[in-house]
Amino acid sequence: MTILSSLSNALATADRGLTALRRAADGYSSPMLVPIPANQPVELSGENRVVSYADSVATYPTIFAVWSKLLRNLATTNLGVYEDPGGGKQPKRVYDTSLEELLRRPAPGKGLVDLLQWLFNPYLVEGNGLIAKYRGDGEAKPPTNLIPLDWRYMSAMATPGGPVRFWISYQIGEARVIDPTEVVHLAWHSPNGWTIGTSPLRSLGTAIRIDDAAQRFQNSSFDNAARPSGALVIPKDAQTTPEERAEMRAAVEAQHKGIDNAFKIAVLSGGMDWKPMSFSAAEAQLIDTRRAAHDDVCIAYDVKHSVIAEHTGAGTAPKTTVAEILRDFHRSLRPHATLAEQVIQRQLIDPEPEWADANLCVRFDFSDLLRGTYREEVEISVHGYTNGVFSEDEARGRLDLKIQDTPESRVPHVPHAQLQPAPDGRTLPPSTETDPSRETRTTPPAGPAGE
Repeated sequence: MTILSSLSNALATADRGLTALRRAADGYSSPMLVPIPANQPVELSGENRVVSYADSVATYPTIFAVWSKLLRNLATTNLGVYEDPGGGKQPKRVYDTSLEELLRRPAPGKGLVDLLQWLFNPYLVEGNGLIAKYRGDGEAKPPTNLIPLDWRYMSAMATPGGPVRFWISYQIGEARVIDPTEVVHLAWHSPNGWTIGTSPLRSLGTAIRIDDAAQRFQNSSFDNAARPSGALVIPKDAQTTPEERAEMRAAVEAQHKGIDNAFKIAVLSGGMDWKPMSFSAAEAQLIDTRRAAHDDVCIAYDVKHSVIAEHTGAGTAPKTTVAEILRDFHRSLRPHATLAEQVIQRQLIDPEPEWADANLCVRFDFSDLLRGTYREEVEISVHGYTNGVFSEDEARGRLDLKIQDTPESRVPHVPHAQLQPAPDGRTLPPSTETDPSRETRTTPPAGPAGE
């Protein structure tokens, strides 16, 4: 079964779905179902120049850096299946479940990293991530595959201010209607109250226009500027014809126009004067203008600039440590991961009795991200073992060493003998008291000098 055929089957409500949509529209004439407004492209400076959100990410370096940093870390973080016993107890990692199989193999030739990209990539670009459920074993059985839906070809029908009633996909040409229960939708609610998410790029329209104008200005200056390091000034009493001036201009441009000819030495004939030139103040402020736009990108995505590129020059903040950068980045990833856990729980797991009755849930594991150097991990493991926090096997497991798997290695180390009961059940005396089984020699107090 190919991906295309799986998608076709997952969306195949065909005439029945279209008929259901028409009947639903007739049945909900008061209030009428309305399409939820979709994200609009970014308008750039110039005549009829627009760019999509996806092109904005691919074109502007800072947006691409923030997007790729978030996406690649979220998509490569391990997502495990757990059994939640409830009652405040810690969930237990479980394997060999059909849910685990679905997450690890969502479609032929695809894995967990692909699934997380299907969710997080359009979520970070368009504000919404969508995947459809495909039930290969029958409608009453849990999904056997998950299929990505392209947000650019999706429409949502809802009552004004209400939840989505129908999803409509144009991804395979013909309009196909999808029931909301057969879709996993990852999004933060829009500021206007819709359950459809708003792209963070929508708030960056001005920043994108500024960065685009700055890049175009730089490209234009490189392509069109004639920069000998000065100008030729013809004396006032010199008589020249338009043809002579055009010939002179062509000769100068041939020698100095373009970035590869910048700052060549000009040879002057008699009677001409040399005027040195420099960049204007507006050109000098161009870098600061672009830096301000870059800060806006980090604010919109809630990522500190130190995560992307660390500034240590004059006038900048003190150098940030690696531990602080990892901590800040973890705080940026945690809200997105928590939202995904809740969405998968409510829209994928809970509707399926086989998974809901087993109290299954999913959790992201960011332990690898927060780990330090190998030396730091060794110190933490040794410290935890000697103080009774870890067992020997747990300490070795943190370092990816071979597990001993003995009764002694599975039990946490007891650091103080006073914590163990005596063989007859009595507790040993505190360490401040004298052990009665051992003879103690006392030292007499020192007397006055000379005694």
